[in-house]
Amino acid sequence: RIRIEDIKNHEWFQKNYVAAGHGRDESVNLDDVQAVFDDIEV
Repeated sequence: RIRIEDIKNHEWFQKNYVAAGHGRDESVNLDDVQAVFDDIEV
């Protein structure tokens, strides 16, 4: 049997591979987010 780890580490799957950018700290202006929800009527 082949394991997922073996598949991911195989050279064919590594061609042009760019890792996902998880954990990036993107600054978000929460004032803009709040402004969107201010006009919502419940």
